[in-house]
Amino acid sequence: MADILGIGNALLDIFWFSDEESALPLALHPNRAAHVTPKRLDEIVARIPNPVYSAGGSAANALKTARMLGASCLLIGCTGTAAGTTPSTAAGDDDRWGSLFREEIARMGIESKISRRNQPTGRCLVIHMPGSMTSIACAPGAAPGIDAAQITERDIASSRAVFFDGQLLRKEGLAVHTARLCATYNKPLALDIASTDMATRAAELIHAVSAETQLFLFMNQEEAAVLARAMDADPACAAESMYRKIAGRNTRGNSSSTGGKTGKLHAVIEKRGSLGAVLACGEGVFTIPGIQAGQMLDTTGCGDVFEGAWLHSVLCGLSYRDAAYIANRAASAKTAWPGSLLDRSVMDALAQEISAARPKHTCITLPLPGQELHLQPCASTPGRIEA
Repeated sequence: MADILGIGNALLDIFWFSDEESALPLALHPNRAAHVTPKRLDEIVARIPNPVYSAGGSAANALKTARMLGASCLLIGCTGTAAGTTPSTAAGDDDRWGSLFREEIARMGIESKISRRNQPTGRCLVIHMPGSMTSIACAPGAAPGIDAAQITERDIASSRAVFFDGQLLRKEGLAVHTARLCATYNKPLALDIASTDMATRAAELIHAVSAETQLFLFMNQEEAAVLARAMDADPACAAESMYRKIAGRNTRGNSSSTGGKTGKLHAVIEKRGSLGAVLACGEGVFTIPGIQAGQMLDTTGCGDVFEGAWLHSVLCGLSYRDAAYIANRAASAKTAWPGSLLDRSVMDALAQEISAARPKHTCITLPLPGQELHLQPCASTPGRIEA
């Protein structure tokens, strides 16, 4: 049994911290992101001295965070095979990048069910240059090859919550399949919107999914504004207006004036980087203040770290609001490290705080099929999920 089942693109993040403006000589552009072919990325990486590697992708980043805080985790995704091999489950069939990804996931203590596809493992190169300039080159490769056959009833039923990488919303059938299994087994589904493009595409799907599935929605400010407009909600107060719109009730739990069907949206979290976050849920709308980071080395994956810390904290029985404070601190501490390579001492300290705040009774239990989880205040801790 896993506390959190993560489903997402398996990407190997590659970081290079350059002392000079290095993008143009590599035919890249400063402060821009580009999709390139795997072959082209191989050529670029071959010219980079001392790269730093980190198993990435939204789901992997979130699970690595949750695992360091004490959660048991299972990751489902796809990596690539060595040139000329046939996809199989044999360990020797990994390409170099897939081996690095799998080795780090295993070293973290995360279980995985990663299928292989007959193309290179997905990679994302992040070049940091003086003057806070960055250049990004991404070759998704095998990562988007995940399919519904990999998402089994057993894996969903034996988890306590499911994290779904919003980049996979391009595969509507996969998203619907996952959401239906979550609904069948009463599992909360945490959905990361991932991009403004996904926010535009996903509005109708999110409405449909939230009618049956317990849903946590994560997005950044720009994604929140785009999604709010797509849902005919108010982008000026995106988190609250979308919560009202989707849940069919206001933030104090009363019926909405729209009179629509009550959805199962439990929370909308708008991540605002250094400005903190906005949380809209059944208990109200909360602004979580930002934290001044001591060292700003890299912000890649900060949102994913926030999500993994928040979800784990909620599963431990913290209120949504208290979980957001923990998550904000985890994301702030991450900026001193490349990707989701996190400071063990910081994460251990946060894990102790979560454990100390955990209620003596468990507010989340594993329901039997046919039972339903309801958002109700616990006697001593308002805003937690209680069966």
